[in-house]
Amino acid sequence: AAFVAAALALYELTMEIFQSRKLSLISVALFCVNPASVFMLAVYSEAVFTCLSLWGMVYVKRGCPARASAVFALATATRSNGAVLCGYIGFYYLKELYEVLRRHPTAPQLCLLKSFGLVLLAVLQCCAVILPFVLFQYLLLHPAALLGCWLHEVLSMEASPQLSTCYPNVPPLFIFLIARGKSNAIQQIY
Repeated sequence: AAFVAAALALYELTMEIFQSRKLSLISVALFCVNPASVFMLAVYSEAVFTCLSLWGMVYVKRGCPARASAVFALATATRSNGAVLCGYIGFYYLKELYEVLRRHPTAPQLCLLKSFGLVLLAVLQCCAVILPFVLFQYLLLHPAALLGCWLHEVLSMEASPQLSTCYPNVPPLFIFLIARGKSNAIQQIY
């Protein structure tokens, strides 16, 4: 279902950019017969990520950056490389900022006020796109964040005061692996 929705989003995006039904159909056909499409049909997150990314791009092209940032945030929740999608939001607001400065060259106070608003919106929406990635990293590296340090210490077999997971600067998962004598602790995390 996500692959079909991604193909539909690609069709819409190509129509938005080129206004050519023929080119849109060709791009969707090539997308569907692409050798990498095998991964779109497998039980991976590629299809969902592609679908959300393309729909977000459609919303950016249509001038709906708030919707685009919400869809991009969902894409980031699907895959960590979705954080890069905030570049589309930044580019949209950069174009808007250019238009404001071009339209009102003789009203510097109005330009400054509108520019500040655009920059603020861009930063907030980019933060919204990156937020799922940051939350995932925090919860992955700090499992005690939800349950408290005491529960994590109770569940660990070899609780040691020297290797407590409540130290704020050291990721608990790393300490957990070191405490068990894993010499390749970094590799065990990933």
